[in-house]
Amino acid sequence: MDYEHNSCHCEHQEEENNGENGGESHVAADDTGPVPLSNRDRRTVGETDLMIRSVRFITRRNCHICTEAQPLVADRADRKGWVFEVVDVDDSGLAGQYGNRVPVVLLDGHEVLSGRFGRREVRRTLR
Repeated sequence: MDYEHNSCHCEHQEEENNGENGGESHVAADDTGPVPLSNRDRRTVGETDLMIRSVRFITRRNCHICTEAQPLVADRADRKGWVFEVVDVDDSGLAGQYGNRVPVVLLDGHEVLSGRFGRREVRRTLR
């Protein structure tokens, strides 16, 4: 499903249920707050080196599209045990970079979603 990248237009779209019910929350090893994107946590499990991924959700106040998308992205990051951070585009000085394309989702610092997207796109992108 392809959506045009709109800037915060108020169009309500119902999300379809993806069948992901329940599930266990993942909690970071310490409870000191979100880990900055530049400080990735490395853990070794047997011979496999794992990196906890980070998701940054770029938003703007009064953006209805952002309000609908944020819980979808937050839930997916939580299910994966990834760090999730919400950043206001205007307060962070990122308006020049992202303009009115909010919401924007960065996975490990790389843009993977923007504009209007739904649960299906979030699941497909944040694997």
